Amino acid sequence: MAQFVFNTILALSAGFAVSFIIKAVKDARMTFAIVTAGASVVCYISVEYLRQSGVYTFSDPSRLGAQVVAVIGFIGTGLILIKDQESQKKVELAAAAGLWLSAIIGITIGVGLYKLAFFILLLLYFIFRGADFLKRKVSKSNH
Repeated sequence: MAQFVFNTILALSAGFAVSFIIKAVKDARMTFAIVTAGASVVCYISVEYLRQSGVYTFSDPSRLGAQVVAVIGFIGTGLILIKDQESQKKVELAAAAGLWLSAIIGITIGVGLYKLAFFILLLLYFIFRGADFLKRKVSKSNH
């Protein structure tokens, strides 16, 4: 039970971190945290069920994680379409990709790959900061 609580809190924190890194709108931050925690819970349950049942013949703990990734694709598409309808000029592909990555981070936390989850967060941070830096450089050179 302690591991489950730890994973869930860590996943919630990681989801909030992703939402701040990609500069998601304030209303979407909770969504990122919920998606990350949900993916973590699903994978934790899958791994824990396999461990407790000991039935390896007909069980595949990766199936639930794969379904998380599939569902997030639909949610991300909805996010893009909603943003497109709100402002015809700006489609938030970064937010949809960030939501997908939040689910991936949740999966890694759920199966206990904490170092990998942290590495993904760091990589995401440096990608977005690098993109901001390049955008400022290009903007300055154009003026």
